[in-house]
Amino acid sequence: MLLKSGTWNIASGLGPDLPALAGLIQQQGLDLIGLQEVDRQTRRCPHAVAEELADYLGWQVFFAPIFPLMGGEYGLALLSRWPLQARRVIHYRAKGAEPRILQMAQLRLAPGIELTVVNTHLSFETPALRQQQMRQLQQELAPVIGCQQPLLITGDFNTDQRVTEWADFKGPWQLTNGAAGQWQATFQDDDPAMRTRAIDNILFANGPRLQRWQVETTPLSDHAMLRAEFQLG
Repeated sequence: MLLKSGTWNIASGLGPDLPALAGLIQQQGLDLIGLQEVDRQTRRCPHAVAEELADYLGWQVFFAPIFPLMGGEYGLALLSRWPLQARRVIHYRAKGAEPRILQMAQLRLAPGIELTVVNTHLSFETPALRQQQMRQLQQELAPVIGCQQPLLITGDFNTDQRVTEWADFKGPWQLTNGAAGQWQATFQDDDPAMRTRAIDNILFANGPRLQRWQVETTPLSDHAMLRAEFQLG
């Protein structure tokens, strides 16, 4: 089967246009998306962003709060056409100015086709800090790798200093952004501290076969949406 997935930092602090966000997800024909920088009922964004997007789409939602913010919560979200089962939230031991997490769920896409999906947002401060988080991420997913469960990881990895930050993902891991050495910028604003803007990615292992991918630029966030299609089964 063909799975159309995406990852998108929606920058809730900028006051997102929820019908427009949902419209772009629908326009891209996605089945699954990982979202970063998601507010829930904060003063700066008084919406349950993930849940309202899921309502617009008629999808399932898994919101994972990271920390309290402005009277509400700030976190990550997975949205899917299929039920998100066996949900887990894991906190990274290494953290910078903010705590960071990964969220994980299981999808049953069709008889005999199951998928583990993970969504994350790594720290922005230093490559060394991100390296610690990447290593923990791989350690946490080692059981999934070991049992050959198909796996996708969506996320904003903040790898803004050099593309060689991705070198820690070895063995079964493959990259969407960076596939065949082709990198595309996903951060759309100017930031003189950044040496590369190819910071959003979808990683995959244990069976998904990348068919095509693209970056969808949009005025709806300071990040573009990364979209990828995978063949499974």
